[in-house]
Amino acid sequence: MIVNLSSVAGIEIQCKEKIAAFYWYKISETMSYPGKLIFILGVSGSGKNTVIREMLKTDLGLTQVISCKTRPLRPDEVDGVDYHYYTDEAFQKAVEEKVFLEHMQVYDIYWYATRKADIIDALVRGEHIIKEIDMNGLIHIAKNHTDVREVTKSIFIDIDDETMKQRIMARAPMTEDELKKRIDEADFERPLAKQYCTDVIDGSGLREEVAAHVYALIAAYVGKELTTEML
Repeated sequence: MIVNLSSVAGIEIQCKEKIAAFYWYKISETMSYPGKLIFILGVSGSGKNTVIREMLKTDLGLTQVISCKTRPLRPDEVDGVDYHYYTDEAFQKAVEEKVFLEHMQVYDIYWYATRKADIIDALVRGEHIIKEIDMNGLIHIAKNHTDVREVTKSIFIDIDDETMKQRIMARAPMTEDELKKRIDEADFERPLAKQYCTDVIDGSGLREEVAAHVYALIAAYVGKELTTEML
């Protein structure tokens, strides 16, 4: 019998990689990290992305990690820079191998996720990460990744339904059915926010006021003295 040694070596390497990934996953569950993780959540139209952009401009020294997705890259997007692109098959394999910290499907079409190794590496380096996440992702982390949960502040930005309607329609007009879905989703998220988020704040005021509130919460969490920059 002739044995293809290169194939055997390839299998051995794959096995070693999987074993290493398994032990890293288990070890990380018992670690504590010098870095902090700040999740921004909120109902539709609450200004989550605006808040994150403003926080990245401050003196808090926050950073971001690249998300993963199955949505095809747009012409102006670069794989590994804007996103990590996955095929559907590669994404599902990564889910099975517990590569992701959390993952979700958007509008029942494309999958998005965050690789746990990317988060852990940054936290180990002492970096403070800010990232948007949905409620299901936060709950998944709370129940399955205690190491990450212990260094996480989760800020939920809420607005009343009327303000939500006005902001959504001003941004991108949609049908009544689509608008109702957003309101129903907000009704689903609000009680969970009180249960799973560390902070729930009112986002119906001026964007500058909301940003200042978030800045103060994060500054206290990462041990940064307040400055007049966001006050």
